[in-house]
Amino acid sequence: RDDLCMLPGRSDSSNKGTYGKLAVIAGSRDMSGAMTFAAEAAYRMGTGLVKIYTHIDNKEIAGVRIPEAVLMCYSNKDEAEQCARDAVEWSDAILIGPGIGKGDAARSMVEYIMCEAVQTVIADADALNIISEKPDILGRHRGPVIVTPHIGEMSRLTGVAIPDIKKNILEVCKDFSMEYNVVSALKDARTCVSDGRDVYINTSGNNGMSTAGAGDVLAGIIAGLVCTGLGAYEAAKLGVYIHGLAGDMAAEKTPVGYRAGDLAEWIPAARAEVMK
Repeated sequence: RDDLCMLPGRSDSSNKGTYGKLAVIAGSRDMSGAMTFAAEAAYRMGTGLVKIYTHIDNKEIAGVRIPEAVLMCYSNKDEAEQCARDAVEWSDAILIGPGIGKGDAARSMVEYIMCEAVQTVIADADALNIISEKPDILGRHRGPVIVTPHIGEMSRLTGVAIPDIKKNILEVCKDFSMEYNVVSALKDARTCVSDGRDVYINTSGNNGMSTAGAGDVLAGIIAGLVCTGLGAYEAAKLGVYIHGLAGDMAAEKTPVGYRAGDLAEWIPAARAEVMK
């Protein structure tokens, strides 16, 4: 808990620009929830400004669910590439992957972001599934990268069978991080985080968090911490801890049956708790 003093403080002399600009590239024609969970989590973590890049079909949903966010939408591959370029030019950090699918537009955005971004990139969900089909993309990154795979996604990234990952989760996490020079947050009942040298094992959280959208919330938390001033490894470690703590606080009210949206709502309380 002593490490939680690294959480960025807030200044009375500040504005939204003080706490970073986060690009959230998320959502697709058939999925909008991931976009809203990730963006809401980032805002609740303290990010100053979030810009959502998503398919045009999600425009109204984003406007209603996350009215604080700026929007840029695409309807085809060319427009998606414009979104990716804008994200690199505009943001202090980029979260890419939740719910983007694996179509041509998504693949184009992932490749551009991974190869051109110099700011910290948080790659999650479908971005990882796209990278798993073309791993050299990950090796071409120019700035810090945080990957947030669950066991199945890590299996696709490494070619290691799920049972073998579970038996050697610390080694797999550390070795993958070292090979690609990234920070890995490998999600399981006890999530482990590594920068290729050290390994952190998280112990907060509970089985009520085994619900759709919880990973999108985690990605938003980590991205928010990056935007408000933490380095990649510190953001990933503290992010998974705060994510689990929010789940523990939610479980005190509703042990089973709380949703990802409920989890996001507990983030400010969890942050306040760890800063006591």
